Amino acid sequence: MRLVSVEHPGDLRDIGQGGGYDVLDICHPLGKEVVEWVDEVEECAMRIDCIVNRDGRRFGFDALLRALPAHLHACGIDLQGTKVFVAGDAHAQALTRRLGAIIAPGNEAKFLVNGLEGTERFIDLDDFPRLETIIDIAPHVKRTALQFDARLRGARYCGGAWLAARLLDEKKRLYTREKPDEEKIFHLAQELVRKKRNIVLIGMPTSGKTTISSVFARDMGWKLIEMDDEIEKTMGMTITDCFAQKGEAFFRRLETQVAKDLRNASGCVISTGGGVIKNSENLRYLGENGLVAWLDRRIDQLFPSDSRPLSQSIDALRKMYAERQPVYRWLCDVRLDNTGTISDTVESLKTIAAGGAPWICG
Repeated sequence: MRLVSVEHPGDLRDIGQGGGYDVLDICHPLGKEVVEWVDEVEECAMRIDCIVNRDGRRFGFDALLRALPAHLHACGIDLQGTKVFVAGDAHAQALTRRLGAIIAPGNEAKFLVNGLEGTERFIDLDDFPRLETIIDIAPHVKRTALQFDARLRGARYCGGAWLAARLLDEKKRLYTREKPDEEKIFHLAQELVRKKRNIVLIGMPTSGKTTISSVFARDMGWKLIEMDDEIEKTMGMTITDCFAQKGEAFFRRLETQVAKDLRNASGCVISTGGGVIKNSENLRYLGENGLVAWLDRRIDQLFPSDSRPLSQSIDALRKMYAERQPVYRWLCDVRLDNTGTISDTVESLKTIAAGGAPWICG
């Protein structure tokens, strides 16, 4: 089966009348350009995001409309008769109504349907006091800010990576006419995420982040990124000198900018500074395409260091440990014990890296 992705209207003209494809995956529904190009549109379609070539005739389908009910069922979600806030365009609202939901303002909604791509940071979950579940209907493979915030608040979320896999499967099956394989779809979602996902290590100063990330990167052939090194390159000075000359606030602003820049990294292990958790926005950025692993080590195994301005004495370390341990636990996806050997910890991290992504559904 030949599946071709279409990004722009001009791509349709380039494909021409002759075929050369079995399925066209319309990545961003193109409107009238698509309608005018197909020979027949399925009756229930609200928009066309898939074109199937059957013996030279072009059939247009709304794959999202077809896939969404099964997607929600797999997530254990039923919107029939429930109050739902929709963040998205008229199509997102119409889809939600098709599922039997009642469109409601944020302060009344139990569900939030997110049809936005990239602008969901403007949604403040404090405006949703009754919120139970967030549902992505835009096929985000990365974790959205809303998903991250939902986890921190204990709300459920149904992520876009699973929907992206289901949509791809639906478009293929519109040609093959095979029955859906739920296990295959879920594994495809895991694979979509795993191909590009980073591993982000957080933890106390001297907890072993640099050592573990270096060995892991060497064994796995991953790129290693030391956040503190990236910040020092940007500043043109050491972190110790920065604290002395410009203050911690200046350093933290640069730290957040570097975290934001690293959203676009993929297939990397990122070792962070111990204080990266002081601004949770850093973890929203790093966690967008990264599984956040807390490297935990007992206080008696940590040690002061002159290169770390905030932990140059054992008393400072003890105070920092008491303050930060609950925050590390709150912000991480997984806790990784580092009280044993380097080899044992690295092997545990490899197991985590080979596993799934917590933001597919939680």
